[in-house]
Amino acid sequence: MSQEISQFVDLAMTEIRDSNLHLAASMGSLTTTVNAMSTIMSDLVAMMKEERRGKGFTDLTPQTPVMPHFGVFNWFPRRQPPRSAFDIHLRSKDGNKLKG
Repeated sequence: MSQEISQFVDLAMTEIRDSNLHLAASMGSLTTTVNAMSTIMSDLVAMMKEERRGKGFTDLTPQTPVMPHFGVFNWFPRRQPPRSAFDIHLRSKDGNKLKG
C-alpha cells in the first residue's frame, strides 16, 4: 500500500515537473513574440511620425492606451491591492452576499 502511494506521488511529481517545463518554454516563446511585436510597433510609430513630419504636421500628443487593463499603463505594472482573508465575501449564484 505504501509503495503504491509512493509510486503515485512520484508519478504526480513527474507530471507537475513536465508541465512546469512546458509552461516555462511557452512563456519564453510568448515573451519573445511580445518583444518582437513591441519592436515592430515602435518602428511603425517612428515611420508614422516621420511621415507626419514630412507632410508638415505636428506630432500627436500621447494617448491613453486602448487596453489599459492589459497590464502595463504608462510603463508601470498595474497591480490589484493586496486582499486579506477578511475581504473575502461569499456570494450566492444570483450575486447576493451570503451571511457568515
